[in-house]
Amino acid sequence: MQMRVSAAINTDPDVIASNEVFAEVLRKAEESSQGNLRVVSPEGNFVGLIAIRELLALVTSSEDLPRVGIAADVCESNSPTLAPDSNLDQALRLMEAEGIEEVPVTVAPDSHLVGLLSRSAIRNALNHAAVSMVTVARSDVPIAWSADYRVAQIRVGGAAGRSIRHLDPRARFGVNIVAIKDADNSTAEFGPADPDRILHLGDVLLAAGSPSSVRSFQRELVTRSTV
Repeated sequence: MQMRVSAAINTDPDVIASNEVFAEVLRKAEESSQGNLRVVSPEGNFVGLIAIRELLALVTSSEDLPRVGIAADVCESNSPTLAPDSNLDQALRLMEAEGIEEVPVTVAPDSHLVGLLSRSAIRNALNHAAVSMVTVARSDVPIAWSADYRVAQIRVGGAAGRSIRHLDPRARFGVNIVAIKDADNSTAEFGPADPDRILHLGDVLLAAGSPSSVRSFQRELVTRSTV
């Protein structure tokens, strides 16, 4: 299931202005519960990261400390970032490759900082999604558990006679089909969604995506003609 980064970010991470004096950097680091401080420009654009654990070595270094004036002097400017519409799989791969626990989330073209994504937030989001899917599979009430993501049951109507692969919901709507329930088997539970399976009238799909995407895909399933 390709959940977007925007569904799991902390939109109020600890930040410090790039022109802030070093004494303020130390104060912010002492108060922060996060591993890094995000350094931003006066316009709110991402400049780089200050690793709090590395500040101690800097403070105890009589050689380097006199050259430090402001936050921009001690931040790492080549830090990796993610876009809000990246997915959580991409985020985890980036974290593994870089050996990091959290990634700033920015918006092009100016790398405006909009939040922070951490491994723990990804775990919570995936756990929440799993619980949501189980709940929705047992009830026809959709669950919208963030502004950007919902899980809902959709019953097949006019799209009967076509396959999931033909409808291509991920590419066309940004919707993932998590599971399917066979209309021809009254005792069936939700099972894996075979993309080449021909949909039958009354089949129920468990769909996940943004609220608007799910609604658009639902209209497609209900109204599309098989002709």
